[in-house]
Amino acid sequence: MFATMRFALMVALIFAGIPSAAFAAATGGPPDKLPEAAHHNQLGVQFFSHGYYDLIPKGRKAEAQQNLDQAEKAFQKAISIKSDFAAAHRNLARLYYLEQRFEEAASHYAQVVRLDPEDLDSYVNLSLAHIELGDYDAAVTCLEEAKAHTSDRKIIGQLDAYIAKIRDRQQPGRN
Repeated sequence: MFATMRFALMVALIFAGIPSAAFAAATGGPPDKLPEAAHHNQLGVQFFSHGYYDLIPKGRKAEAQQNLDQAEKAFQKAISIKSDFAAAHRNLARLYYLEQRFEEAASHYAQVVRLDPEDLDSYVNLSLAHIELGDYDAAVTCLEEAKAHTSDRKIIGQLDAYIAKIRDRQQPGRN
């Protein structure tokens, strides 16, 4: 039932990139820590991309897992250097979600939403993590909060459609 939402998530994740230096600089915190944190975040992205997009499709799962483990460490290092680095939280959340570590994914997506309230994709991703955890009320709340950060009628309509699907799934006897 949530195949459309998952597909939208995957498309968003595939096209998600590292924010520009100007955007990253605007995320706050001591600027002297940003280059080092950004370096570790970029390393994490490289490990993730190689493991997930290059190795897993070739069936090289053990090698891919090593790359994903390195990505996790790099994202964690970036966050330890600059705790308010939204891009690193977003990337770590994405990794955790794909590894089906939904509580950890939700925690880091919540950080992204706190740090960058205009990042509507992170509200949707946080909502998806809540759905995986069976917390449909929290999922709806995330999407309702996202609506407060846009005036785009098309986006609001998409969010309302997601909310309706979640509420429909909450009905007794529905899975």
